[in-house]
Amino acid sequence: MAIILGGTLTLMLGSIPVVDTLSSSWKEMTQLAGEMKRTEIITDNCTVLDAGAQVQVTISNEGQVSLSNFDSWDVIVKYTGADDTYVKWLPYTSNPPENNKWSVEGIYFNGSPETIEPNILNSGEDMKIVMQLAPEVEVNTTNQITISTPNGVITKSIFQRGGAE
Repeated sequence: MAIILGGTLTLMLGSIPVVDTLSSSWKEMTQLAGEMKRTEIITDNCTVLDAGAQVQVTISNEGQVSLSNFDSWDVIVKYTGADDTYVKWLPYTSNPPENNKWSVEGIYFNGSPETIEPNILNSGEDMKIVMQLAPEVEVNTTNQITISTPNGVITKSIFQRGGAE
């Protein structure tokens, strides 16, 4: 009887850390899911500049969650260059960006630079980002950008470089 009780106690004590880990993971997962539901970003405008070397994108925060930590964002661009089609993940850098990197040009509220909580994309604000691409975007091409926040919310947009630049 003592052996059975000792074995049962050992099994129970061994399973408590597992249950605690599962509980913590479940709590984190539900918090992230709630944050994702309250986060919404949309791409308003994509413009190719500097003879195809730069792409400027305006992102609007239409959700309830304030966004920052731009170095944790993912910016992926699929575009046609002079000799090939490229799919690139671009790392964040300070302004102005170097080749194959992106930076925040500015955050605006109703067209004016933000004054409350600088460097945080709050609800109702717009953020202009600039991507410096090498090689340049080819003329008369249709291309795609995908932007993801640290909590996994994604926006995609198509942009074109016309031949009249």
